[in-house]
This record gives sequence, C-alpha cells and structure tokens, in this order.
Amino acid sequence: MTQYGVDEAVPGPYKYDQVLMKRLRIEGFFSPDFYHREPDFNRLTADAFRAGRLRMPFVVGDGLESTVDAYSQLFTGANIGKVIVQVAELKRDN
Repeated sequence: MTQYGVDEAVPGPYKYDQVLMKRLRIEGFFSPDFYHREPDFNRLTADAFRAGRLRMPFVVGDGLESTVDAYSQLFTGANIGKVIVQVAELKRDN
C-alpha cells in the first residue's frame, strides 16, 4: 500500500548481497492462500473478540458522497483498519 501512487521504482531488498551470501530465503505472504482456513481462524478468535481482547479498528464515512474520500484513504494511509461507507441506517426487526 505504501507504494501506491509513487512514480519511482520500488527498491529491492537492502543489502541483497548479504541475502545471497547467507543463503537466506525471502518468502511472501498472500492471504488468499489461507482462505480455506477461515473457519479455524474464526473459531480461534471468536472468544477473544467477544471478551474485548481483540479490537477491529475502522473508519466510517457517511453517505455515498463520502465514497471517494473513503477510497482514497486506502492509498494514503489516512485510515487504521477497515474503511466503511455507510449509505443507510440499519433497520432491525425486533
């Protein structure tokens, strides 16, 4: 996310020669590789969330007119956590 909107090339690893000399491995993490484990993750974190030990920060924009601002926050780092645009009040049937 830090490189979105940047015109210059993204630099390679710092001191890449040391990576080679020490035969280190650089491995990426791509979350879709683990989507099949979502039920396990939810089971492990549900109790912590209910107990308040796990917090999920988010920013809420109000109305469709805030969509562009909300979207731009994803690329500027102006948000912490999720960015949500609320377009209507939630009506609950009791």
